[in-house]
Amino acid sequence: NESAISHLRKPDKEMFVIIEKLRQALSLRGLKGWVTFINKCRAADFSRAQPGDGSGSGLLQKSEWSKLWRSMGLGLQVDEGHLLFSALNRGGCIDYISPLHLLRGELRDDTEAAIWRVFDHLKNDQDIVYTDKLLLAFEPQSYPLTVIRGRAPDDSALDFASAIEFLISGKDQDGDAYLDKPAFHDLFQIANAVFYNPDEMRLFCTATFGLGL
Repeated sequence: NESAISHLRKPDKEMFVIIEKLRQALSLRGLKGWVTFINKCRAADFSRAQPGDGSGSGLLQKSEWSKLWRSMGLGLQVDEGHLLFSALNRGGCIDYISPLHLLRGELRDDTEAAIWRVFDHLKNDQDIVYTDKLLLAFEPQSYPLTVIRGRAPDDSALDFASAIEFLISGKDQDGDAYLDKPAFHDLFQIANAVFYNPDEMRLFCTATFGLGL
């Protein structure tokens, strides 16, 4: 729904407030909160799919959208939920992919550079990153949820692991899971929604993986 996406790229003041409320509510829940949100969108979407159609439509009906943000306690008022629905209305349904992209925000140029620095640090000669290696490199005591938000390192480890499991691209012939380059980039896109404070995102791109700031 390109017209809806274009409209929301430069939201008016009222829409900006709604977007920020959603973003802050999801940010408080870490990467796991984002994964839960996406999975709930997909579950509602796929529940209407025809047998054998595993792709879904990318759309939610109005009742499904209302149930989603209310059940997750995302803090929207009824009129705010309706306004966001109207902005993304596509034949009586909401295109839930659009607000996901919008809520993640744009990556800064220095963040993009940092992503590929981490990727080069962890990838193999096939340009993939094995999840075991990624989880081994992860340092929960340096994770923004631990350092800045006061979470226990064990909680931070579970938060990070939930995103890795969600983003797995495939498995090799030995059954070892990996992230390809787009999936690795998606990890940081989701992180950008959670850690939208530049200091938090800078920490996520460096010390979290044992790299210098």
